[in-house]
Amino acid sequence: MPHQKIGIWIRKYSHIITIAAAFVITLLAYFWFASSSYYSLMLSWSHQNSFLLFSILVVIKVFGIVWPPIPGAILTIGSIPFLGWFSAYLADFIGNYLGSSVAFYIGARWGFVFMDKIFDEDTIRKIRRIKIKSDREIEAIFVLCLFGGIIFEAICYGSGLLKVKYKNFVIGTILSNIAWLPWFYLAKDIFAKRNLYVSVIGLLVLILVMLHLRHRFFEYRATHEIIEESQ
Repeated sequence: MPHQKIGIWIRKYSHIITIAAAFVITLLAYFWFASSSYYSLMLSWSHQNSFLLFSILVVIKVFGIVWPPIPGAILTIGSIPFLGWFSAYLADFIGNYLGSSVAFYIGARWGFVFMDKIFDEDTIRKIRRIKIKSDREIEAIFVLCLFGGIIFEAICYGSGLLKVKYKNFVIGTILSNIAWLPWFYLAKDIFAKRNLYVSVIGLLVLILVMLHLRHRFFEYRATHEIIEESQ
């Protein structure tokens, strides 16, 4: 039935849909806030306290990975009008590195005992099904962080649990973070309402490319045993 096919499609691409939805919600919230009387005050404060705002975002991003209910990514993207796109991206990048490293060591130390407390059964089941070849760890972590159907935070915990080498884990996550840079760059024009059509089309193209690459990696690369994940 049509509604069943829609449900399967949503589950299959839930990771990308969630990111796109979070961006749209952030954008709408910003436009609402920009029309309020508090916007100019926030803008003035952020210019005078840019380092403090940057540090707060990094800390929130770290906690957002260690404790997923905290929406770290939404706040870093939403800070673009106040910090600039590159500073916002840098805060997200540093927070990702620190937070994912903490989650990696927690997963390695306490494993599923800790993960059961913060993730649902479906996420835990997917983590248990992942198998990564030792000579493909960097590629596997990169693909999982960028395209995987499992949320990024669970991948960080699961990598430590799956005995992935920390060096390979860091390289894979850093590469995936770099791949998200275009989102921040295009977002700056959307927030500023400059080149709006070009920027929106650019984001749509990025989403389509990610959908294509995700299908390629998880359908074809899996046959080479780089990643095995039950969909």
